[in-house]
Amino acid sequence: MSIKITYTDVTTGKELFSEIISDEEVKALETDMASVFEWISNAWKNKARQCIDRIVELSGEGSKFTHPTKKIEIIKKLIQEKSPLLKTAVEKAKENYDIR
Repeated sequence: MSIKITYTDVTTGKELFSEIISDEEVKALETDMASVFEWISNAWKNKARQCIDRIVELSGEGSKFTHPTKKIEIIKKLIQEKSPLLKTAVEKAKENYDIR
């Protein structure tokens, strides 16, 4: 069974990106995990949690021990403030690129 993963903007409904995991890749993954779907979901959720923890800590408004609901409130506030803590990796890379 191949799996197609599609990323869709929930506001516009526009498909942003899609990827197909081949039959062979799925079969190989299933030798190491009970559910490919759960593993993929857990991977991005865990990465998001790590990033939220880091941003909240850098903001000085909380820590990794802050309640998850409060952390989301802090992130929302930082979005409204257009905080530099929320610059994308691409934006940070461009700022650090120095041509001499």
